[in-house]
Amino acid sequence: MIVISPAARSVKNSAPTHGGELFGFALGGGWRRTRFERLLGMCRIVKPVSSPHNPGMHYVRLFGKFLISVGFGILLFVAWTLWGTGLYTSQQQDILEKAFAAEPPIELELDQGIATLPPSFQPPPGKGVFLLRIPAIDLRQVVVEGVGTEELRKGPGHFPSCRRGFDRPLCTDLDAIWPGELGRVIVSGHRTTYGAPFYELDRLQPGDEIIAEAKWGTFTYEVTEKEIVPPDSRDIANPAASTFAEIVLTTCNPRFSAAERLIVYARISP
Repeated sequence: MIVISPAARSVKNSAPTHGGELFGFALGGGWRRTRFERLLGMCRIVKPVSSPHNPGMHYVRLFGKFLISVGFGILLFVAWTLWGTGLYTSQQQDILEKAFAAEPPIELELDQGIATLPPSFQPPPGKGVFLLRIPAIDLRQVVVEGVGTEELRKGPGHFPSCRRGFDRPLCTDLDAIWPGELGRVIVSGHRTTYGAPFYELDRLQPGDEIIAEAKWGTFTYEVTEKEIVPPDSRDIANPAASTFAEIVLTTCNPRFSAAERLIVYARISP
């Protein structure tokens, strides 16, 4: 008597024997065929048997994902610091320039024969006080009152006299000097981040123009010299250091570092 095994009985092949089986193994599955399927050359994929769980590899994968997340976060922070902050400053400059254009003219007063700003001119922190233009480096920025962190995020800052809203050492006990007045107008600005208005300040050469457009007049200064000083130098921020009308621009040096200060001096044109 001949005994025929049930067709559903499966036989496990240890390796593929033709093209279809090779294709199935390439997909990551094993092959299991009934005798009937073997007879017709048919085959089907079954899920491969998983390897035993390794707890150590689980923690390795988690640590790897953590490192990737940290690295991605650092890249986002650097991108925001170098470029994203510039978007904020650009928006603030648009607001400042519109507000500055809408301000009425300011009449100068005579003090012992010298034209000066009225004592009531006491702009608060962050207010636009004059427009600074430097054609040689294609710079056009509204200068705000104050050199604190928040003020310099908006644009270059005018070094103020100490009063409400301005605390030492980011102010002077002397009267602040304004464009057109005798003495030293002091303006500080970022060289990197927040629009980097003074990024190319080192390119200025003697004779280059620095133009200050204020509500009481437009004043043109010519660069006379450049200087690099220690970061803690206090002689620069002295409005009375000059006996003639002068503007001084200060920024960090070198770029991406606060190890030094780059100073540009300019004297008012006759």
